Amino acid sequence: MSLPFFILLALIVGLALGYYAGRRSLADLRAEHERNWAEMRRNAELKAAEQREESDRRLELMAERLKTESEHQMRERGTQLREENARQLDGILGPLRNGIQEMRNAVQQADRHHLDSMARLDESIKATLSQARFVGERADRLAAALTGENKTQGNFGELRLRTLLEDMGLERGVQFDEQWTVKDETGSVITDEETGRRLIPDVVLHFPDRRDVVIDSKVSLTAYRDYYEATTDEQRKSALERHVKSLQQHVKQLSSKNYAGHLSADRSRLDFVVMYVFSDSALTLALTAAPGLWKEAYDKGVFITASQNLYALLRMLELSWKQQLQVENQQKIVDQAGVIVSRVQLFYERFLNVEATLRKTQDAFESLRKMLLPSGQSIISAANKLVKLGAREDVRRKRQLPKGESEEGAESNASELPIADPTTATLTQSVPTTDS
Repeated sequence: MSLPFFILLALIVGLALGYYAGRRSLADLRAEHERNWAEMRRNAELKAAEQREESDRRLELMAERLKTESEHQMRERGTQLREENARQLDGILGPLRNGIQEMRNAVQQADRHHLDSMARLDESIKATLSQARFVGERADRLAAALTGENKTQGNFGELRLRTLLEDMGLERGVQFDEQWTVKDETGSVITDEETGRRLIPDVVLHFPDRRDVVIDSKVSLTAYRDYYEATTDEQRKSALERHVKSLQQHVKQLSSKNYAGHLSADRSRLDFVVMYVFSDSALTLALTAAPGLWKEAYDKGVFITASQNLYALLRMLELSWKQQLQVENQQKIVDQAGVIVSRVQLFYERFLNVEATLRKTQDAFESLRKMLLPSGQSIISAANKLVKLGAREDVRRKRQLPKGESEEGAESNASELPIADPTTATLTQSVPTTDS
């Protein structure tokens, strides 16, 4: 083999080895590059993730701060608004609250007065009921002792009615009139159309609101006594029927007399007459036998009552007069207060007049005092000029004429001049002086 062949072979082998070595190195580089690129990408992704987390954290922190500051500002603003609203509401509700408190105090005071009044009224009602029961029992005992004479029964009923009025402390001629003859507007006596007798109700109650109520006592005990003395049912039934008819007859008589229609026209009157039955048990017996008796009488303008209900009526009359007297006393207090206010006004007017007079007197006094100043056009100045011209002063006088001085000294001298005291009509001096 020749040398060129070996050289060529060596070159070929070298090229092959170089190509193989170069190819392997390029693959390694590519693999290295890919590894580096993957590493860089992972690092970039991690960095980006960290940056995103940091950014999210900062955003969350910023949002939290903004939220905190916003909530703080909102709380402050809310506090300011609440304080401002509280001040405004206090300004609006303050007078209202005071008014409500005053109203509450007035209501509480009225409630206390009402409770006191109710307590007194309750005590009065209890006393009235107790007294009424006592009166009823006493009347029942007296009724049992009465005879069957109608005149005696009538007199006793009138006496019992008068006793009730006196026990209530009512004043004859003011709260009530007894045996009062009914007259018309011309003063003529009115008589009953059926009997021709004068209309003379037992009692006329006068309420303070110029209302009159007629009370007439009617007693029907004969049949009532027969009822309790009867020994058989027929006798009791007959006596009970006569007892009811007797009361019905009294109702008819009172209704026909029309007392309410003949009372004084200048006073209002109720459209019914009170028929007083002094025996509670007698009235109860009649109403038990004839339950419609009371309604029948009321439809005819007659109000049937016994001692207990009459006591309640008289108690209302007494309370009405007491309230009327209280109202009159309050009105007198108001009138007297008006007199006092008027006198205060008169005093104030006279005080102003005296003040004006004193001011005028002071002005006149100041004008006279200026005339005594030893300067200007005063009489002192003119007298000094006369002295200079040869006139003599009276040396017996304590004070000599003031000579010409400064204005301040002149004012001082003038303040020491004699002043007339209106209370003594003599001359006094404002300060001690010495002889000139």
